[in-house]
Amino acid sequence: MKPARLAMFLAALLAPALAAAQKDLRWTEPPPMAGQGIDPNAALAPAWTAWGGHARIDFSSDVLSAYGVKVRPLGAARKADGLLRLPVHAQGGLDFKVGGTQFQGFTEGSLQLRGGIRLTADGRTLALEHLRLLPRKSDNWELELVDAKGTVWFVNDHVHYQLSPDRTQIEMFNMDLRASPALARWLGDPVIEGHTVGAMALSAEVRVDGSVSEAMKSCTAPNWPNTPGAPGGGLWLADVLLTNSSSIDYKRCIDCSGPSGATDGQAVFAPNATLRNSNNDNTAEVPWYAKFSGYRPPYNNDQHPFLIWNLYRIDAEGRLEQIARSGVKHAFLTTNTSCNDPTCGSVSGSILGRHCQDIYSSGNNDSNTALGPRSEIVPALGIWGRCGSIYDPDCNHAANNANVGNFDHRLIVRESQIRPNANPGAGYFMESWYIVRDDINIYNTMGGRDVEPTFGSTWQLANVSGKPFVQGPFLSRWVDPANPGPNAANVELATQEGRARVAVRASQLGNGNWRYDYVVMNYDYARADMERVSVPNQPQAEVYRVNRNFGFAAFEVPHASAGASFDFSDGDVDAGNDWTATHQNGVVRFAGTQGNALNWGTLYSFRIESPFAPTTGSVTLQPLDAGSPATYTVNILVPGSAMFANGFE
Repeated sequence: MKPARLAMFLAALLAPALAAAQKDLRWTEPPPMAGQGIDPNAALAPAWTAWGGHARIDFSSDVLSAYGVKVRPLGAARKADGLLRLPVHAQGGLDFKVGGTQFQGFTEGSLQLRGGIRLTADGRTLALEHLRLLPRKSDNWELELVDAKGTVWFVNDHVHYQLSPDRTQIEMFNMDLRASPALARWLGDPVIEGHTVGAMALSAEVRVDGSVSEAMKSCTAPNWPNTPGAPGGGLWLADVLLTNSSSIDYKRCIDCSGPSGATDGQAVFAPNATLRNSNNDNTAEVPWYAKFSGYRPPYNNDQHPFLIWNLYRIDAEGRLEQIARSGVKHAFLTTNTSCNDPTCGSVSGSILGRHCQDIYSSGNNDSNTALGPRSEIVPALGIWGRCGSIYDPDCNHAANNANVGNFDHRLIVRESQIRPNANPGAGYFMESWYIVRDDINIYNTMGGRDVEPTFGSTWQLANVSGKPFVQGPFLSRWVDPANPGPNAANVELATQEGRARVAVRASQLGNGNWRYDYVVMNYDYARADMERVSVPNQPQAEVYRVNRNFGFAAFEVPHASAGASFDFSDGDVDAGNDWTATHQNGVVRFAGTQGNALNWGTLYSFRIESPFAPTTGSVTLQPLDAGSPATYTVNILVPGSAMFANGFE
């Protein structure tokens, strides 16, 4: 193994996963309380300034080791527990705004760091001294780390903020630390520009010029989902929108060797995410409580949304495959930025306010303390089986160390799946979505963007120029349900147990046969076995154990006679877990087992080459577990009978 690859491999196994620069809440959020409204002018009037304290930088050894870079502290900076710690001068300060209970962005000023950073690589040295943190001119929610000459070396974005209950301290954490153009030039790799090289956090004191008594009041009580009182006499309804995922970032790799290497390494990627609550007249506030934070309203538990992400490939023939998928990210804090009402947009950082925005960094979405398996979620209900989960395996209702490693519950893609020479003409798409309890529209919580695998010293999934973020499910781009075009269809299966979609493209081949490319996307279908468990001294608590949540284990397409060929893809490189395909009793049957069931958040591809032209018919999906109904049918295009062999009746 080459030294650089060995270093990456050891770092991936031994280095902690940005644990101290990426963290959960420092201060417990108080329960929401009703109160009087706040005069916006009074609430925003004080001048708020962060000063003093210390910064923590967690450079990703998995990324920097690929460039042969070593990091050393300079001057007053210190390195401990893998973190670079830099004190902050007490003079000066970084000004920001607060509306009601929430941080509302930076305005001006800067924080002068004491000490510095020395980067060395290949006999070259970059000494970064007299560093300052200052608001980014193009976005007052982001920070730049600049040197004495004003050169920007790093950009911090997707920052989480939390003010202490008495408003005397501020935490800025889970910041993605991204390479600036200057750093990319020094590293000699333009591919790394704009991508993460670590994470950063800042703890500072707060100085306030003016009274904070008005700004510390609570606003109004939340309007919870499915409760009465909305305008017109209806219910308040949850409707959360995914609005952006600006980048998908490389995190680490086992045994990667690049586009033409001899090994088939495993690369980890994670997206950042921006979401927003809707702004309808009946939009409800959404609970966003951290795990084990108490039994809070409206569900009497620690309810929070969940985030997953998938990577798709469309090959040169147009076949769609899902080649990688993540575990579940447990959300724990909402920043409530850019609210329509900046003063009373939310009553706390544990409740997403009406038309408020929230963000999660790619580093935060790669946090060992926030990830878990999909098997613990009942997606159509938005419920987590906390009892018996990896965070509470003994169901004593206290958080355990889940022992999540740096490759557990990650989106991991094999190099062979993204190498250009192995996949000529292929296109790629990264999709993310939130699972929000009682959300009325699962499809607008989804979205993603076209990406292109590139390699400098590390793999990156670079945004494709001219192709912006697209809201909605990616399957609807492969076949638009409203306008599928000839010989194509995309049909929803909506059940009490969840939703799935079946889509198909039929193409006539040069030999007179037809190729049917079917995909089945299981969005949130699960035949769940769950039970509510009691909590000592908390009779109202709503805590569940999820025993099973499997999806489908068979897919059948009618085919009048023999003479068809079949192919299956679950998107991985392991042929041993493929579904089997047989033709009998007038159907082509693809079947799997519990170990490879088509579970929620997953897409499988099925190909049939047939002498028969398409006609309207029905396909069948069979859940893994017995129940009622035993099967589901979807009306869609299927191979016709022999009399339609040339596409004519």
